[in-house]
Amino acid sequence: MIDRAIRLLAVIASCGAVIPAIGQPATGATPFNGAPTPFHRASPFAKPVIQAEPIDASLGALTLHNTIDAGLAQNRDVQIARAALTAAKGILVNAGKRPNPMLTVGAGPGLIGRYQPRDADVLVNVSQLVERGNKRELRSEVASLAADAAQFDIEDIFRQVRLALANAYFAVKQAQDYVNLAQATRNAFARSREAAELRLKAGDIARVDLIRLRVEEGRSENELLQAHTDLAVAQVMLATLLAREQEAPSIRAVDPWPVPGDSMLQSDRIEALVDKRPDIRAAIARVHSLEAAFGLAKAQRIRDVNVAVIAERNLPANGGTTLVVQLSMPIFINNDYFGDIVRAEAELTSAQINLEKLRSNVHADVDRALAQFESARQQLMRFEAQMLPDALSASQAAEFAYKKGGIPLTDLLDARRQLYATQRELLESRKAFVNARTRLESTLIETDFRW
Repeated sequence: MIDRAIRLLAVIASCGAVIPAIGQPATGATPFNGAPTPFHRASPFAKPVIQAEPIDASLGALTLHNTIDAGLAQNRDVQIARAALTAAKGILVNAGKRPNPMLTVGAGPGLIGRYQPRDADVLVNVSQLVERGNKRELRSEVASLAADAAQFDIEDIFRQVRLALANAYFAVKQAQDYVNLAQATRNAFARSREAAELRLKAGDIARVDLIRLRVEEGRSENELLQAHTDLAVAQVMLATLLAREQEAPSIRAVDPWPVPGDSMLQSDRIEALVDKRPDIRAAIARVHSLEAAFGLAKAQRIRDVNVAVIAERNLPANGGTTLVVQLSMPIFINNDYFGDIVRAEAELTSAQINLEKLRSNVHADVDRALAQFESARQQLMRFEAQMLPDALSASQAAEFAYKKGGIPLTDLLDARRQLYATQRELLESRKAFVNARTRLESTLIETDFRW
C-alpha cells in the first residue's frame, strides 16, 4: 500500500501540486504535519488514578484516562475477576467458623408389645466436635491468603487491561491519522487532476499524463477506503474492551502522541519494582497459603474430640431420665492422612518453583521491555529531529527547483516519495514507541516515570 501511495504522490508532483497539500487532513480534522505534539505526562498505570472527566452515556471523544476508567469499570475480564474475589471472600467467612453442633432426637417403645406413648423411650443427644491442633486458625489463614491472592489477581487483570486499553486507544489514533493522510492525498490528487485537465486543453501536457493521473486518483480513493476500514476495525477492538460494541463508530481518540524524553530507569530501581507486580505478589500469597495448607494437612493427625451430652428417658427401665456425658475420638488405623500430607507438600513445592519461575520470567520481560523501549525511543527521536525535517526541506527545495525548471521530474518524484514514506514511517514509529512505553509501564507498575 505504501508503494501505491508513493506513486500517487509522484503523479501529484507532475501536475504542480503544492507541498503543503501532502499530508494535510480534510477540513475540520487535526492537521498532521509530522511535528511532535505536546506530551501528555500522566501514565495510564499511575496510582492513584488521575481523575479524568466523566464519560458520557455514549462514547465519543475519549482521552486515554477516561478510556481506562471506563474499561476498568465495564471490561468483562475485570468483572469475572471481581466475581472470583467475592467467591474467595465467601470461603474466608466459612473457614473461620467452628463446626456446627449435632442434635439427635429419637423415640421408641419402652417394652416389647407395649406401645403406649407414656411409656415410650425418648433419647436426646447433643454433640459438638472440638477441633485440636489449631485447625480452625489454619483454615482461616489458608482462606485469608487465598483471598489476598485473588485480590492481587484482580490488580494483575487491571494491569493487563490497562495495557490492552492503551494499545487499542493509540491504535485508533494511528488509524485516525492514516485516514487524515489518505484523505489529504486523495484531495490533492483531485486538485491535480483538475489542473491537469486544464493544462491538457492548453496543450501543456500529453493525454497519457492525464490518464495516468486518473488511475492514480482511483488508487488513492481505494487507499482512503482501506484507511476507513482500518479505523473501523480499531474502533471495534477498543469498544470490545470497553464492552460497548454498539458504540464503536462514535469513538475518537483525542489525546496527543507522547514524545520521548531523555531519562531512563536505574537497575536498582527496577529490582525494587519487580516484587511490586501484582502477579508476583499473588504468587507469594499462594505460597504462604499453601504453607498454611501444609500445616493444616499435618494437623489432621492431631485427633479431634467429639463431646456429647445424652439425655435418655426410659420409664419402664429406670423410672426417669438418665444424663450421660460422652467423649469420642478417631483411631488412626485405616487412614492416618499421610496421603493428604504428601499432596499438600507437593503443592507447596510446586508453588515455590512457580514463584521462582515467575520472577525469572518477569526479569526477562523487563529486560525485553527496556530494550524495546530504548530502541523505539531513539528511532522516534531520530524521525522527529532529523529525518522528517530533512524530508520536508528536500521536498520544498525540489518543488521550488522543479517550478523553475532546475531539476527533472524524476528528482522531484524521489523527494516526494521520501516525504510521504517518512510521514507514514513516523506514524509507525510513534505507535511503536507508545506500545513500548505502555508495556514497560505495565511490566514495572511504575507511577512516576519521566520519559
